[in-house]
Amino acid sequence: MQYYYQDKSFIINRVPETQQNNLLPWNAADELMLQHLSKMPATKGNTAIVHDRFGFLSCTLSSYKPLSIYLNHSQKEALEQNMSVNNIPKQDVSIMNPTQSIDQDLELVLMKMPKDLELVLMKMPKSTDLFHYYLQHLSKHLTENSVLIVGFMTKYFSQQSLEIAKKYFEEATQTKAQKKARLLILKKPKNPSLDHELIHELPYKDKIFKQYYGVFSGKNIDYASQFFMENMEIKEEDRKVLDVGCGNGVLAWHIQQENKKAQVNLLEDNYLALESAKMNISEESAHFHFNHQLNKLHTKDFDLVVSNPPFHFEHENNIEISLSLFMQIKKGLKKGGNFQLVANKHLNYKIHLEKIFSSVEILAQNNKFIVYKCE
Repeated sequence: MQYYYQDKSFIINRVPETQQNNLLPWNAADELMLQHLSKMPATKGNTAIVHDRFGFLSCTLSSYKPLSIYLNHSQKEALEQNMSVNNIPKQDVSIMNPTQSIDQDLELVLMKMPKDLELVLMKMPKSTDLFHYYLQHLSKHLTENSVLIVGFMTKYFSQQSLEIAKKYFEEATQTKAQKKARLLILKKPKNPSLDHELIHELPYKDKIFKQYYGVFSGKNIDYASQFFMENMEIKEEDRKVLDVGCGNGVLAWHIQQENKKAQVNLLEDNYLALESAKMNISEESAHFHFNHQLNKLHTKDFDLVVSNPPFHFEHENNIEISLSLFMQIKKGLKKGGNFQLVANKHLNYKIHLEKIFSSVEILAQNNKFIVYKCE
């Protein structure tokens, strides 16, 4: 889609594409941040852009030479594609690339950031835990004159987000609403105690699962996954297994408990989730893949593929991405292999799965979830 900013035309697309015409690659909060920025004195210091899902801000503000910090592999791909479409040189937008340090401690990855960020623009994440996580790590790179501008749609803003912001900044003010969007302007960074990492500990059976703030289901192992593990079919001959959208790795862990000879592969779009899985499963007994697609994996390679696929993407409900993954999963199965998944009952995945797989069986269901087996 075309967008004009400061007499320049930009083409910004959603990646992957969507058939839902009401889903745009930016919203009023993005536009309000640009409008506010145009009224500020020009910055000469380092600028960072955080949680920019499709690269809208990073592209329109490429003249700032920003550092674009992404969390998901799909975000990185969207940014790179939109930079290419708009002929933005790679050197104009520095991308924090976690894959370059995938085996390093997460703290070392974030140390790549400049020590003196003058301006930070952030789209407010849906997860207040993730907002907290971002602020904790950004606070190490701010000066007394740094300004952080957070854009959000008014209906999604919570008092909890404001309380978190006040832990890290002396001044936290909101702008007036415009097109149902507001900005939270944060100034005068504090120096809070940063002696602990933001990690949740979730007890399940005889194990404590760890995961970073911002990873899905931070209070407990989510109930869909628990129901799935109670009803999953695992055979002795399932030697090569793939967990798609692995989250904190609980499904892969369960498979390892049931089949000690299974080689598990964990694929995840979210970097913090994949790093969480590494805290719960030994890297010696598993392979980890930071990707939102199966395009880097071999076809006809897996005896069993499992998934608790997402359908929430920030504040959007969208099953298109899951349906695309299902088609890729079919290509990844060995002859005689099967795909098992858990899904919310209201999504009615069965009609979609039957268009992709020759056999779709319901292994279990309750009032909320259904476990499917596809061959």
